[in-house]
Amino acid sequence: MSQSLDIFKPDLHFDKTSSVDLNALWDRGIRGLILDLDNTLVAWRSSDIPPDVLAWAHRANGMGFALCVASNTRRYARLSKICDAIGATYVSGVSKPRRAGFRNAVWKMSLAKSQVAVIGDQLLTDILGARRLGLMAIYVDRIAQRELFITKFNRRIEGMILRRLAKAGKMPPRQTGREEHG
Repeated sequence: MSQSLDIFKPDLHFDKTSSVDLNALWDRGIRGLILDLDNTLVAWRSSDIPPDVLAWAHRANGMGFALCVASNTRRYARLSKICDAIGATYVSGVSKPRRAGFRNAVWKMSLAKSQVAVIGDQLLTDILGARRLGLMAIYVDRIAQRELFITKFNRRIEGMILRRLAKAGKMPPRQTGREEHG
């Protein structure tokens, strides 16, 4: 059973998106980041980008990372506004964890799969989708508790998976925010 859990295993785990170590990713050859929107970049249904996330995104752009938001949202004006603010392109109608949306994001960034990481707050959508396409998977703790009803249901399943990954020694240690300079 623990082998079947590997499809949900993130490569890295951070307390929040702005804690993701851009220097370490760059050193690993990552040049593109596929980002989840709700509860990864902004709180669910919010357009307010936390200042630390905005600064992190600008730093990523300055380093040369391509950013692409992959979202199921139908609120396209909101999606476009957030992407403009963080310097990202986007793909919509992704239907995570299906591969097509992630494949479109990789294509949009003109990168090889080996150069792309996915950052998201859900094992059953973001991490599973990344793993299914062979992309680096980075799990971040969600920004807020408020979320779509089905997501709340998925969180129960996710909790069981997280406990099993931890028990099997397969969950990467949670890294917390450390100030990056450079």
